[in-house]
Amino acid sequence: MRIPLELSKAESENVKNLLAKAGFESYSELFNNAATLLQWSIQQLENGRSIISVDDGTGETKQLWMPFFDRIGNSTQQESEMLSASPANRDESLG
Repeated sequence: MRIPLELSKAESENVKNLLAKAGFESYSELFNNAATLLQWSIQQLENGRSIISVDDGTGETKQLWMPFFDRIGNSTQQESEMLSASPANRDESLG
């Protein structure tokens, strides 16, 4: 399957940087890994879980939130969890 994309110059540079940082050799490899991570994230949300990163040194946590999370799984439970999470602990950007 071919998927043509139109990206701005900044978006294109971001994709190229992701490709290099991850050591991927093709855009297909980047896409497949991104899709796998997205699929896992959706499964976690459908199971009523949050997506959180933990700083191993300090134990500090940050909750990842993206707009589409509200459309997945247990939205009532997720909204409750998001309201109780400190705004400082939410990382709303991917860039």
